[in-house]
Amino acid sequence: MYNFLRFIAFITFIIMVPSIFKLVDNMIKLLQLLKERNANIMLIDELHNLTGEEFRRWCINYLYKNYNYEFSEYHQSGDGNRDFICIKDDSKIYINCIKYSSSRNMKERVDIEHIKRLLALMESKALKKSLIITTGYVTKEAYSYIKALPKEYSIDIFEREKFNIEYA
Repeated sequence: MYNFLRFIAFITFIIMVPSIFKLVDNMIKLLQLLKERNANIMLIDELHNLTGEEFRRWCINYLYKNYNYEFSEYHQSGDGNRDFICIKDDSKIYINCIKYSSSRNMKERVDIEHIKRLLALMESKALKKSLIITTGYVTKEAYSYIKALPKEYSIDIFEREKFNIEYA
């Protein structure tokens, strides 16, 4: 009887081995598909899917986690954006969030006129530092204008290319 049970167990094992291998193979394929799907998601595309308010909240969180900026207050800018002020190293910094509607539209750019409006806002708040976070591009002329500003002013820019990375 014992030999018979061993024989039945052996036959059952032989019959089940292909099913087990197929199950393991399917699990590996599923994991590879999930990995490929997640590997192709770009952060910039995810940012474009956010609403304006969600983008501002993302900016606050991003600056806090990556650069130790402390949120201070919201500010309603003249262009309808709801920007904010942060504190870093005892300095107040005006944060200008610009979320454009499309990741593919080359016309959506921060230009000199935007920089001039930003400077006026900074002066009205008696601030010398600013950071622009944008899902768009910044024109060469705007960069040149910022570079030519007096030394007491500092405008940093995090533009689209900074966020053109795989999202994990």
